[in-house]
Amino acid sequence: MSSLALNAHKIKIIVLQLSILIGYSTASSLAQSFKEISESTGITHYQHDPYYISGGVAIFDFNNDGYEDLYFTGGLKPGKLYENVGSASFVDVSDIIDSDVLKTAFTQGVAIGDVNNDGYDDIFITTHKGYGNILLLNFEGKRFIDASGSLKSNLRNVWSTSATMADVDMDGDLDIYVGNFVDYNTESFKDESISATIPNSLYINKNGSFIDEAAGFNVANEGSTLAVSFTDVNNDSYPDLYVGNDHGKRFSPNALYINNPSGNTFERAPAEMGADVAINSMGIAIGDYDEDEDLDYYITHIWDNVLLNNNFNLTKSFSDQSLAQAVPSRSGISWGTVFFDYNNDTYLDLYVANGDMLGIDIPQENILYQRKNGKYIKVSNIEGVADVSRCRGVASGDIDNDGQVDLAVVAVSAEDDYSVNNSIYQNKNNSTGHWVKVKLEGSTSNRNGYGSWVKVFAGDRVFTKEVDGGSSYLSHNSSILHFGLGQTQTIDSMEVRWPGGHKELYRSLAADRLIYLREGDNAYYVYHNMLEKECEKDSVLILGEYRTLPGFYRDTIQNEAFKEIHTTLLRSPRLKLAKCNNNDEKLEESKDIAIYPNPFDDDLSIMMRKMGDYDAITIHIIGSTGNQVLKLAVTPRMIEGNTIKITGDILKRLGPGLYLVNIYAGPDGENVLFSEKILRY
Repeated sequence: MSSLALNAHKIKIIVLQLSILIGYSTASSLAQSFKEISESTGITHYQHDPYYISGGVAIFDFNNDGYEDLYFTGGLKPGKLYENVGSASFVDVSDIIDSDVLKTAFTQGVAIGDVNNDGYDDIFITTHKGYGNILLLNFEGKRFIDASGSLKSNLRNVWSTSATMADVDMDGDLDIYVGNFVDYNTESFKDESISATIPNSLYINKNGSFIDEAAGFNVANEGSTLAVSFTDVNNDSYPDLYVGNDHGKRFSPNALYINNPSGNTFERAPAEMGADVAINSMGIAIGDYDEDEDLDYYITHIWDNVLLNNNFNLTKSFSDQSLAQAVPSRSGISWGTVFFDYNNDTYLDLYVANGDMLGIDIPQENILYQRKNGKYIKVSNIEGVADVSRCRGVASGDIDNDGQVDLAVVAVSAEDDYSVNNSIYQNKNNSTGHWVKVKLEGSTSNRNGYGSWVKVFAGDRVFTKEVDGGSSYLSHNSSILHFGLGQTQTIDSMEVRWPGGHKELYRSLAADRLIYLREGDNAYYVYHNMLEKECEKDSVLILGEYRTLPGFYRDTIQNEAFKEIHTTLLRSPRLKLAKCNNNDEKLEESKDIAIYPNPFDDDLSIMMRKMGDYDAITIHIIGSTGNQVLKLAVTPRMIEGNTIKITGDILKRLGPGLYLVNIYAGPDGENVLFSEKILRY
């Protein structure tokens, strides 16, 4: 990314301008796969950075409602957290983040992970020098609390860029690797003002304190790092580390660190392996594009991007296949990048975000490469993603739960310019290809399952994907793995390999659904659906019954080899509509008594439409072994309208598990009113 390199290619880039403009004017009238929907869905944000370098985005479900949300860094602007409320619509909920530092910090990139294994994803944000990196802990999907004080390092307030997460020491929780960029000796940054490079950091998670042990693990790389990713390069089930450095010829080339789990350290791969390319690296895309059951790496650059084909199983080396596969880019400065199957035809396509810098002001279109007949062809204009904004970070994920992968792309401006906007590309490809999505939850492994591999076997083909803890550029893709299946309607088998090598196998899986797999649960499948009522008292048909009460409803189907658990989350309306006033006057429910939510985590509510008909109500909760764990006499203080509220402090003795609730009435509890099983998770 040096000024010299930029000037060397300036004339070549100018030549592209005419072809780009012609491409726009002659774009096909055929239906495009992608539609840009940011403003119509509530996303009004961009990255403000006078250096044109930063801009990250993450796709993740912060409140576990089944719809993936968005976090954008902001540079000199505040970052934004957008909640996905369904139908590809987003609401700015940034005010649930409690962090004074974040209000003023110069933010760069973002990584996501459940660092305390409480079931809710936390946010890690990198910053420009002078602020210090930020760790936001997620409190039950309701608030984010600043825990940056738990990050312990001798490197304070340096310029950090990308971050990635993995369980490096295999103790069941996530550690964080941070790429650090450069120091400079003038008031504003220019390439010629660089005074030093900065070693990278590895924060080892020790019961909620994060200690920088990069030197001890031999990964304190001292290039000018812009891209990092934990990824299993040699297929041994332990996370290796790839570091992409800017100014590769001036300071230090890229570096691959191979995990040595027996020594609890990493060993730098020798240069002859071919991974240590000396370029101006920005982003990393990870995917098995050639279906040989190992992971390949696409590295972005300011001109000739690199496709590192992984030959580790044969020759323990990499070869650059960018020219052979026709993906060198050569259309400007490339940043964020992702492999994904946008048309569900089973083949991995490739997206590259481009954008100029340093005031060159030459349009550089983003590129979508479609994989077809064993090679890549450029389809950016045809498919509607050939934007010429200055783009940086990219993340992929299915934001509207339709089985097709969408894109979130960050735009950067050196000025406070509200004409600039990040992009959301909704995938509306009209292909009839089938698909399956896989979400993992670790139990002995880290809860996110980072470092896990999933292999899908369909006929004579094997599709291999990894759940990584951060890649692309300053960004984090959805951790829900998406497989395009083409005409395959039933998967022959699916293998999950958890970090450390433990494998689980599932057979004969139907396509076109989300499969939720929890480590060690013995082939449980959970298909999650979310419904939102228009009016508070609407009844909704769920699993054959009309339901009014918010909460989880589930149905279990016992198949020959496994159980299928279908869950539906019914939630209250987010917006109060005028037409709902009359509808909400009367409560309609198929049961006189109902318990919700079920499963539950904290509080419980018991609705009794005929509560006035009973006296001396008592509640008995029985454990799975038949022992009574709680007996509760209902008092007036616990009753609100027709509902009994049981708070979490009363229920704290109930650990995770299955219970039977019996409700009695009468002075001696002689009348059994209701019995139902409940699950605490």
